Amino acid sequence: MTVQEKNVVGEEFRDQRRVENYAYFREGDIDPSSGKKIAKLIMSNPDYIVYLDPDLRIEWAVTEGYEDGNKKYSELFSEVVSKVIELEGLSESVSLPKSQMMEYRTLLGAAIVVMLERDKPEIIREVVKKAEAYLKDRMAEKARKWYLISSFAYTGIYLLVMLIVLHAGTYDDLWSHILPGTTMGALGALVFIVSRSQQLFVNISAGQTLHFLESAARIIVGILGGLLAALAVKADILLGIFESSKEPLALLLILCFVAGASERLVPSLIKHVEGMMEKEKKEPGSKQEEKKPQAKNKRQGK
Repeated sequence: MTVQEKNVVGEEFRDQRRVENYAYFREGDIDPSSGKKIAKLIMSNPDYIVYLDPDLRIEWAVTEGYEDGNKKYSELFSEVVSKVIELEGLSESVSLPKSQMMEYRTLLGAAIVVMLERDKPEIIREVVKKAEAYLKDRMAEKARKWYLISSFAYTGIYLLVMLIVLHAGTYDDLWSHILPGTTMGALGALVFIVSRSQQLFVNISAGQTLHFLESAARIIVGILGGLLAALAVKADILLGIFESSKEPLALLLILCFVAGASERLVPSLIKHVEGMMEKEKKEPGSKQEEKKPQAKNKRQGK
């Protein structure tokens, strides 16, 4: 007589030594049906056992009494097993810490338990969804960690470079404002990233490199925003209050910081400059049109 045992991460049923009652198995025991050590016991009763092996893989087995008795497998057997296989395989690519991996695999094992207990379909699906949501949260946390760490690293590197550059030499009035302004722009971009970290769209499946590139791009945009704001102030096309300010440099740095953090200030500034350019184009044209009638009148007078 044999026991049919299904390993959730495998694809084939296999015959092993017969087990008539799983109720007496404890953590540390060897499951005769698979030959594997029970590292974490999720559930065991006379009819079945669900546990994690030392590699934290989900193992489960049933007795012949379960298959021959009144319980039988749930109608959701194929759906649950295939989903558990999918989610277990997906977690392999995430590299979760051992404690989180054990917690997650335990949730998946609980889905097998409620399936073997033939609970209501909505309860079984809810347990599977809970495990899936747990993995998605952990994946989002890891992707967000990549994004934040790289953002802090890029900002720190830029700050260090600017400190070296400012300390290394003397600069004229323009560059003495632009260099600190771009630094404040980088800091503004970092504050934006940190404050919006929970709303950032991150996907661990996109890979670490893409998250590093996206964070670098956001910091660079902040630097450019600070640069544009500083130039606008020095060109006297933005904020006339600078002339009356007692601390114009401090006000400029604040503006550069806001330009790095804001998603609206730089586009608004660009539109403002475009409007000024359009206005300059129209004004010479209108003067020329005024001169043409005067030249015509002179010819008529002759």
